Amino acid sequence: SGVLDWPRAVKVLDDWCRNLATDVMRSANVQAVPYMIELFKMNILKTGNVDSMMELVEAFIHFDTNHDQKMSFIEFKEGSRGVGITESSMNDDALLVFYTRIDANQDGYITMTEFLRAMRCQLSSERYRCLRNAFLKLDRTSLKMLHIDDILKGYDSRSHPDVTAGRITHLSAYDRLAKVLNTLSDAMGYIDETTFVDIFGN
Repeated sequence: SGVLDWPRAVKVLDDWCRNLATDVMRSANVQAVPYMIELFKMNILKTGNVDSMMELVEAFIHFDTNHDQKMSFIEFKEGSRGVGITESSMNDDALLVFYTRIDANQDGYITMTEFLRAMRCQLSSERYRCLRNAFLKLDRTSLKMLHIDDILKGYDSRSHPDVTAGRITHLSAYDRLAKVLNTLSDAMGYIDETTFVDIFGN
C-alpha cells in the first residue's frame, strides 16, 4: 500500500538495538549514538506525524517532571522507559552515553534546545541556506532576533504537509506552531536565528 507500518518499524528497530546491546551498548560505545537517536525518535513519533517538532516539545515537557526547563538524567531515564525504550534495547549505561551526548555544554542537564537539536535530522547545506535566508528576510530591523508574531504572520499553515494530506486542519497546524514558538521564545517573545533553524529544520 506504500504506507509505513510504524508499530512494525519500531519493533524491528527495537529488536535490532536489543541484539546490538550485548556488545556495543553495554560497553557504552559512542558509535551507537546515531542508532539510539533513531530508536528514541521512533518511539516518540509513533504516529509518523510529519509535524515532529511539536511532539518532541511535548516529549521534553513530559520528561521534565519538576518543570524547571531542564532534564536531569533520572528524568531522562524515566521518560525514556515511559515511551517504550526498554532495558533490553537500551540499558542504563547506553542511556547515560546518549544523555551525555545530548548535553552539549556538559553541565549535567539537557535543555529544550539541546534536546531538539539532538533529535533533528542533519540539515543539508541547501536547507540551512534556505532557512537562514528566510530568517534574514523576516528580520527587517537587523536585530538578529524575530518576534513570534512576525513569524506567525508570514506562516502559511495551509501548505503544511499534514494539512495538504488531510490529517489536520490549517488552524490546528497554526496553533501547534504557535505553541512551539511560545515555548522556545524568550520572555519578550523573541527567538534568534539558531532557534529559528531548530524549529523549521525539523
